Amino acid sequence: MPNLALGFLAPAVSLTLIAGLGLPAVVSSDPPTQTTPASTTTSEETEAVTPTGQDEESISFTEVDPEALPLDAQPQSPVSASAPPEAVESVESSEPAESSAEASPETSEPAEDAASTDAEATGEPSTEVPSEVTEDQSAAEPQALSAPAPAPVDERDAADQELAETALPDEEELLAALTAPTETIDFMAAGLTWNASTTENVVEASVRVREGDQWSDWNELEIHPIDRESGVTVTKQGTEPLITNGANAIQARVLTESGDVPGGLEVTVIDPGESPTDGELAPASPALEEEPVEAELSSSVASATTAADASASIRLASSITPAESGMTRAIQASSNANVLKPAIVTRSQWGANESWAVDSAQSPKLDAMYIHHTAGTNNYSAAQAYQQIRAIYSYHARTLNWGDIGYQFLVDRYGTIYEGRRGALTSLPVGAQAGGFNTNTIGISAMGNFDVAQPPAAMVEALQKVLAWQGYRHGLKANSNTQLTSRATPGSSAKYPSGTKVTVPVILGHRDTNSTACPGRYLYPKLSSMRTNVANRIAAAEREHGPGDAVHEQMWLRSTQGVKNGTGVGASTLGWIGRGEIVTRIGTNGSWSRVQTPIGTGWLPTKQLSQWQVTLGAVMETRYTKRSTTMRVGANSKFAFRATVPDQARVEVLSRFGAWSYVTTDAGTGWIATSHLHVARWASATVMIKRSPSSSAASIGRIGRAEAVGVRGTSGSWSEVITPIGRGWMPTSQVTASKVSPGSVISTTTTNRRTTLKVGAHSSFGDRAVLANGARIQVHARVPYWSYVTTSVGTGWVATTHLK
Repeated sequence: MPNLALGFLAPAVSLTLIAGLGLPAVVSSDPPTQTTPASTTTSEETEAVTPTGQDEESISFTEVDPEALPLDAQPQSPVSASAPPEAVESVESSEPAESSAEASPETSEPAEDAASTDAEATGEPSTEVPSEVTEDQSAAEPQALSAPAPAPVDERDAADQELAETALPDEEELLAALTAPTETIDFMAAGLTWNASTTENVVEASVRVREGDQWSDWNELEIHPIDRESGVTVTKQGTEPLITNGANAIQARVLTESGDVPGGLEVTVIDPGESPTDGELAPASPALEEEPVEAELSSSVASATTAADASASIRLASSITPAESGMTRAIQASSNANVLKPAIVTRSQWGANESWAVDSAQSPKLDAMYIHHTAGTNNYSAAQAYQQIRAIYSYHARTLNWGDIGYQFLVDRYGTIYEGRRGALTSLPVGAQAGGFNTNTIGISAMGNFDVAQPPAAMVEALQKVLAWQGYRHGLKANSNTQLTSRATPGSSAKYPSGTKVTVPVILGHRDTNSTACPGRYLYPKLSSMRTNVANRIAAAEREHGPGDAVHEQMWLRSTQGVKNGTGVGASTLGWIGRGEIVTRIGTNGSWSRVQTPIGTGWLPTKQLSQWQVTLGAVMETRYTKRSTTMRVGANSKFAFRATVPDQARVEVLSRFGAWSYVTTDAGTGWIATSHLHVARWASATVMIKRSPSSSAASIGRIGRAEAVGVRGTSGSWSEVITPIGRGWMPTSQVTASKVSPGSVISTTTTNRRTTLKVGAHSSFGDRAVLANGARIQVHARVPYWSYVTTSVGTGWVATTHLK
């Protein structure tokens, strides 16, 4: 079997498999990640899991690997797969064939051998004739064929050949990519990813794995849709992860509508590491509820997650609602906060590496609760349950770049409940569990594949405990219906387009609103009885304790506002926060609302609060940072640290107050001192950026008219600039201090396929947005192969062949 032993690698080493050669080449090596988890949203003192040996391996493949195919399906070499043209001529003219020396002077093989090899390769009868053929013979009957060439030597044993014969799917014409069975690190999760900007439509992505000496059947993995509801920039699409009990080899295949390979195709395997405490820690007791948060949120709380990798937190000004770690704790605890709360294994206990997580947007209320299941094994130990969650977390947060685990809670086969997405114990972080319906909902995932097995009774009981606790806290009627509004984005798996109001059960399965089989044919029918049981538990708690009012209403800020220390416009100002921030309303007084905010507790005009998500608003201008600088939660250096913005980072200014600018950047949204930003300049024409101040210098690439640039200095008639495609030089005469429009429209058209809007005129440059098929655009300029266009999501470059 053509296995490739990659061995046990250092953490976060990325490998590329050269298709057909079986040779690994290290293409990048990141520094080892920190495995000691940071503090979580709970204040309980519990022993934290510190896993060792965590590892991840990514293998790229771009074509069908011949080593993965059975021998009779493998392509033959060009030399042996073609007969000399003279042999063909001899058939047509019934003349004797030339000798092998004359027909093929480069080879010592006779021409008839080459022809017979061609017959083997193509499955067609041989067409060569004897050296002497009479007219009568040629007209009367076919001649006996010469002896075929010896069959190729089968270097595989029977088991390997049998495995190869099962590599091809039923519809071979759709096969885009296939790897050879490949030995890897020992892993517990595996998934396939590809560039979100690819125009290829993946119709099937499957893997099979080897556990011990046994290969599994092919597992077709559900394809996660492209979901922009969370507001992060989508760079990868992929499958759900396959969960194993510990595999050491993998084979993957992908089918597409066209049969072409999607760009950036990779298979990722994850070893979540082990800890002596896996499965051994007692879940956090419900009696140890989180302490009420004081009015002033400390900077240590607000900065709990600032170590998150900035590259995993790219936010769009048009869609993201910021919610910081301080906000995930900004709740009003009540005497009923612990009612029905079950014991839960916290993120710290199962070993979440908090440096991987980014802050989630917050839902203002809870309307519905989804039940899910994971793919893969149903046979796992208590220790392996911890490891599975770490593997799923790594795949969701890092491989798919979701910034955190998709589910708010998980439940294993033993009935143990786990905290999922950060902040789920105390607030309503928007997850990535039901595309188009993540806002105002939570997801609870049953760990196992319940398309093939019944869920254990202990698991069902644990699901009911979580549902009853959350339903009681948020005043839900578990046995009734509710209305959700679809927020589906292009590529979502939602069954309903954006804006559609859908009536669904308060407790529902993933399949109720999305195109999926989740939570499986054996778990889904149990939801009916679970609704009744949960409703009865909530009703009993309400009779004994009254309503569950642990969490107050969370709302969005309509515009940048100063938080007052009292009611009335004359009250002193605590500080300024930006449009789109989430605040928690804890009371009202006339036309004013008392709120908890990232900068502390104060008062805001009620009319400035919205129950519905508010976007960040229009961009005033684009600038670049002059230095590495600090982003704050409010417009003052005394307020909590939100993120570090690197030198020369592109920022979009949304509003200003005094010496501060409210901005959105790749590192998040918040306030930066205006003096730390370059004054904006713009390109007055479509221009080529040079590597040095000379017209004969090599080019970096082309940017469009009206593109914002940061000017670092000048040399003669050239300006050194920071642009979306990189740092370089452009003529000073094409730099203007006055903002300009993209220019006149030379044509209006639409896209002819799903395509990517780029920041520069080349496919190697960064993505600005993904455009749907049929998107309306205005063309301002054209260069070879590319068009500079304006669309509903911004201005940039599109391949001209992708336009009608």
